[in-house]
Amino acid sequence: MKDIFKIIIVVASIGATATCALPLMSVYSGGMESCTLFVNGYNLMSFSAWGCVPMLATLLIPFILFGKQSGKVQEAELLFLVIANAVCYVHSFNAAREWLRSVGDSMINYHYGAVIYPLGFIGVLLLVKCFELFFKDEPCKEVKCA
Repeated sequence: MKDIFKIIIVVASIGATATCALPLMSVYSGGMESCTLFVNGYNLMSFSAWGCVPMLATLLIPFILFGKQSGKVQEAELLFLVIANAVCYVHSFNAAREWLRSVGDSMINYHYGAVIYPLGFIGVLLLVKCFELFFKDEPCKEVKCA
């Protein structure tokens, strides 16, 4: 069961990272050459250096889980990753929105990717916690059993 768990977590992490291709927001820019400008998840790195954290955060989850650390250290790393992901996503999203506001002639359209992109990360973490809850191999992990 542990091998299947590892495969599912890795595939889910890759799938959540693939959601960075979804459009987050767009704006119409008129003038001499009119166009619609889109911002995708992978474009967040263009607007803020912190934009690389949300893109790579889901790929770090398997490395944290399948590493050789204790359970408490893994929990601390995952908690830090959740906080860093949220802060960096909001910062880079706001930077991209301000850029679109400055170059666009119309209102900004928000797409479904603006919600699905962070929910993919949360979904992988929920999947990890569900597997830990339901398929725990050792009932007493921290305390040595007699």
